Amino acid sequence: MASASLPSHVPVFYRDVLSALQVTAGSLHIDGTLGAGGHAAGILEASAPDGQLLGLDRDPVALDEAGRHLGRFAGRAHLRHGSFADLGVHAAAMGWERVDGVLLDLGSPQCS
Repeated sequence: MASASLPSHVPVFYRDVLSALQVTAGSLHIDGTLGAGGHAAGILEASAPDGQLLGLDRDPVALDEAGRHLGRFAGRAHLRHGSFADLGVHAAAMGWERVDGVLLDLGSPQCS
């Protein structure tokens, strides 16, 4: 895996997630819970120079923030308003018949 620099807000298990995804140059990934784009930035850095990422989020404010954060990846970061439940529809609209990895950051259950 390429060495990805840490974003200003470090997502949970940032390095572990990138390692588990085994991101390589030219790979196609979907971040179905984009948020501010922290994991997405790491995926795009590790998949340089031509890897692409489809980022989905239901929150338009999060999409705007991610768009600013991922602006340096213009042409490789494709952000869409939508739910991870429809990731197949969004991938098909991109013309992607396969992807190399999918990230869904669903959080963790409450512990008592």
